[in-house]
Amino acid sequence: MRVLRAGKGRLPVRASFTSVRTKIVAALLLASAVTTGVGAVAVHQDALVAGEGERIYSQALIPNGQLSALRETVVQARFDVVSRQLAASPVAYTQADANLRADEARVTTISRQYADSALSDPQRAHLATFTTAWEAYKVVRDDKLTPLLTRGDLAGYETIRQTELIPLVNTCLSALNSLTDLADQRARAAVERAQQAERTARDVVLALLGAGLVLSLALGTLVANSILRPVRRVRDVLDAVAHNDLTQVADVRTRDELGQMATALNTSITHLRTLHATLSHQVLHDGLTGLLNRSALMEALEQTMQPGAPPCAVLFIDLDGFKAVNDHLGHAGGDTLLALTATRISRTTRGTDVVARLGGDEFVIICRGGDDIRASATATAARVITDLAADFVIGGEVAQVGASIGVALSRTGLTAAAMLHQADTAMYQAKTSGRGCYVIHDDPVAVAAPRLLLA
Repeated sequence: MRVLRAGKGRLPVRASFTSVRTKIVAALLLASAVTTGVGAVAVHQDALVAGEGERIYSQALIPNGQLSALRETVVQARFDVVSRQLAASPVAYTQADANLRADEARVTTISRQYADSALSDPQRAHLATFTTAWEAYKVVRDDKLTPLLTRGDLAGYETIRQTELIPLVNTCLSALNSLTDLADQRARAAVERAQQAERTARDVVLALLGAGLVLSLALGTLVANSILRPVRRVRDVLDAVAHNDLTQVADVRTRDELGQMATALNTSITHLRTLHATLSHQVLHDGLTGLLNRSALMEALEQTMQPGAPPCAVLFIDLDGFKAVNDHLGHAGGDTLLALTATRISRTTRGTDVVARLGGDEFVIICRGGDDIRASATATAARVITDLAADFVIGGEVAQVGASIGVALSRTGLTAAAMLHQADTAMYQAKTSGRGCYVIHDDPVAVAAPRLLLA
């Protein structure tokens, strides 16, 4: 996805305090038909552009936010079903079940809010598909899975979950993806209609002004300077939007209908900037910790390992004891622990390093630069192990985890994917070596953090 950088490119138009209506009245003295047409087109296109600007906001940004929340909740409900299945105690089971009920309530609330918006027939059809699948999902979970789980029939439970529950979740997610595509299509159509309205206004106004110039060259020049200049500025901005450039702003400093049109256009561009920034951030970052996600990590690692670049290292971090903490504190507590872990890992790195979360309790650091990359990587690994060994305080309770780290060093001919795999393999060697230590891929001897060795 192309990331658009919203700037503040402004081409000012000289301030004018004479309304378009007054100018038209003056022009009527020589060409009443021409000037009346100019005013009608300007007012009409102003309303169209303003309306399309509001549609871009209401049919793209808000609905996509609601659909993103629905998608996250459906995925979370799937995880909570697994958490309930794997619950090691009645307390953990109760917590997982409560999370499921909270997921249901959130899906119901957001679905109702989304259904109340201005939806097209295809959108309502996909929403109906989602609702039907979601209701069927709850029936399978409560009427089939829960009794099997209560009786301890885990084989039957897993069969129903794989053959009935997961396909329903996939149907829900597919319907949400279709709804997102439709919302984006409606937004693009609104932008196209705004552009068409601008082009129509430009063509009609130019034609009418040409006829006006025949009647009065002086008055025609005045009308052209006071009306066409703002219209052309709006046109330039709309052309820039059509080429995915959102850095331009229609700075039309008039107190007339053209100024209102420019204001409506600027509002539309602001909404589009927000939408692009939100989508770009979601594509490249982990929603829980704010760190780079797997896709952005691989892109950064491939850039770091380009031919001729300085050597680098990859640190693959997996938390020790995270599942026990997550089972004890619940999903919210586990999320808090992951966010705090991301903060601690980030503060141990240098400004040139890259930190990412692959998912679950797995994190990756790319160490870049430095005269001795091996020494830099091992020093960073030791700091991470030491920092993560310190107690976490979550909701008034003390949680303890550790970290097992695998280190891979770059070399000629090694790809980014292979290097990440080496770091992953070394991490598992650290796990089998007793945890709370790091292992270098080409030197599989576990080394604990210096502070832990002293302790």
